[in-house]
Amino acid sequence: MSSWGQETVDLREHIFGETVIDDINDAQRDELLNILSRYRFEIGCIGTRKLIADPDAEKNNMITLLKRLIITAKAVGTNYIRICTFAPRPEDEYLRRKMLVSAVPLMREFADIAAAEGITLLLENKPSSITNRGSEMAEILTKVNHPAVKAQWDAVNSWIGGFYDFEQDYENCKEFMGSVHLKGAMGSRDNCAVYDRGGVMGRDEVPHNKIIEWLVKDGFKSNITLDLSVSSVNRKEFAMTDADICRESLEYAKAVIREAEKKYSGV
Repeated sequence: MSSWGQETVDLREHIFGETVIDDINDAQRDELLNILSRYRFEIGCIGTRKLIADPDAEKNNMITLLKRLIITAKAVGTNYIRICTFAPRPEDEYLRRKMLVSAVPLMREFADIAAAEGITLLLENKPSSITNRGSEMAEILTKVNHPAVKAQWDAVNSWIGGFYDFEQDYENCKEFMGSVHLKGAMGSRDNCAVYDRGGVMGRDEVPHNKIIEWLVKDGFKSNITLDLSVSSVNRKEFAMTDADICRESLEYAKAVIREAEKKYSGV
């Protein structure tokens, strides 16, 4: 990635083998910092798997986890930590909304802790969660009403969750936008949870070019992350290395951004 001119990366899973960023100890954090010091990467976000605004979880454990993540975030030099709402998502809409309302005080408490350390929490719309689309992220963030919590919008996650109108999803949450995930290696709408169709972003059915245009036109200034899920690509049907998938997707995204910037140069 460094040789491709990439300057920013997120830290998520598989940091040391199967260790996720939540679970690294002090010695591993030092090792991570040593590795990063060899390059000029800025860290966009810590993509925690375990920090969840779930009133049924042990709150003290969640707060301990958040404080540990804040130590890592400050050590690697990022101001952003991902957070999710709890899953599984109930089919009953009344129950979903009730669960959403119950999560608001805890998320606000997390936000107070993060804000005191200069950290912003990014709420991602995970497919199976109670906020798996833009309108639902906007709903809970309106209720939380805290400057230290913003949306980390993943259009494909909304798609997997059953909401197919990308433009409407964007409009629903754009005022809360703090970060954006783009995905590659997606399947068709008939089988959209299977990452074995395209592999490289731009060769699938997700309108990434349109999404990037909306962001540029609206003056979005924060991070756009390629969340490529290369480990899930069906190698029998798509014979490329992980590095090739990443490189071609990165080149595609940057080319689309350049074209959008030319198109909306007056914005």
